[in-house]
Parts: sequence; C-alpha cells; structure tokens
Amino acid sequence: MIVYQKRFIEMVKSTGLTLLDVANVIKSSKRRLMRKLKSKDRFNYFESKRIIDLFGADKMVSVINWKAINVRCPF
Repeated sequence: MIVYQKRFIEMVKSTGLTLLDVANVIKSSKRRLMRKLKSKDRFNYFESKRIIDLFGADKMVSVINWKAINVRCPF
C-alpha cells in the first residue's frame, strides 16, 4: 500500500494520534515511518493491515494512492 504523505499526516493528526503512535502500531520506528512516507515507499501487507485496522477503511480510501499501486479505487 502506498499513501499520500500529506493526507496521511493530516488524518493521523485529526484522530489525535502521533506518528510515533502509528509507528508503534506497525512495529516500526518513527524514523523508518517518516522515511517510508517521504520516499513514497510501500507498506508491506502486515503494516497495511494494521494501519487499516487502526484508522478504518472508510478513512483510508482517500489516503491510499490507488494510481501508484495500479488499482482502480473500488469506491
């Protein structure tokens, strides 16, 4: 899963969490999470699943970069 950096950070802030909280949920460091967001790197399956479980699919639909993963948005 590839996400839009700005939208992802805005969503995290709007829910009252920090990037460190998200990094802990996906069992990563904040530095690695930031590097992944800046370089538009993919989250692996387990990281993606944990992020979607944390925020919910409804919020993640607008954050996922569907074109980058060659998938048409299902909604």
